[in-house]
Amino acid sequence: MARHDVRNKTRYWCNPRVPGVSLLRAEFTTYQYVPHIHDTYVLAATEAGGASIMSRGRTVDAFPSTVFLANPMEPQAASMHQSGPWRYRALYVSDSAALDIARALGLDQLPYFVTSLCTNTAIAEAIIALHRSLEETTGEGEQTDTHIRLIDTMGALIEHYSTVRCSAITASNDVVRRVIDVMRDSYADRLRLEELSAPVGMSPFQLITLFKRTVGMTPYTYLTQVRLREARRYLLSGHAIAYVAAASGFYDQSAFTRHFKRSYGITPLQFAAAARAR
Repeated sequence: MARHDVRNKTRYWCNPRVPGVSLLRAEFTTYQYVPHIHDTYVLAATEAGGASIMSRGRTVDAFPSTVFLANPMEPQAASMHQSGPWRYRALYVSDSAALDIARALGLDQLPYFVTSLCTNTAIAEAIIALHRSLEETTGEGEQTDTHIRLIDTMGALIEHYSTVRCSAITASNDVVRRVIDVMRDSYADRLRLEELSAPVGMSPFQLITLFKRTVGMTPYTYLTQVRLREARRYLLSGHAIAYVAAASGFYDQSAFTRHFKRSYGITPLQFAAAARAR
């Protein structure tokens, strides 16, 4: 159910008994995540070492006893501290899984985490314990117990660190929404900055400035993330790596693999192998 990267000690896998939840266990000696997005919630607890994580226009320091929180489609990047290997566990929770959890808690809306960093030893330990439990779940009884722990842990985060969901992008400038729509419709095309800026009455420089202020990354970087999101969809459908690279708009397979690894810490092959094993 998992594939390994020996040099970076990463492991990514999906638990077929808990739909909508994927897991990553990582230990990096030297690594830097470029600005990227996930289309899931991210709950990441540091076990050792630390990192500076850029999210929502500010930098927070992740270290043991903290949990990094990100809502779907929020830009983030990270660089390691000089304090030895950075070891952490992350849960990626889809919208559908998060909504099921919210309904189990008596809520009728998706949560929106209002902070990027939860400094709470008890919750950090609960995330790590839950991650281990998800990793080891095999039988029906264990599955039920793990679901309860998942609901309890998400419930604690929702109670203390969330409010009603209100996406910064969808609530912001209409120009940004229009440009993002073009990216999502035409991600496989060789989109130039002029082709994105002209229809909304802006110069390329103005559009770059607007995106950096509103989204937290340049239009090209965001387009790359849109392409990676579509690439994951193709990989989950079982398509070959070379096909996925071309279909999602990357120049070649090498460029696709490089962007994927820099954004997610694993290769497309590792991602596809874990998905096939579900």
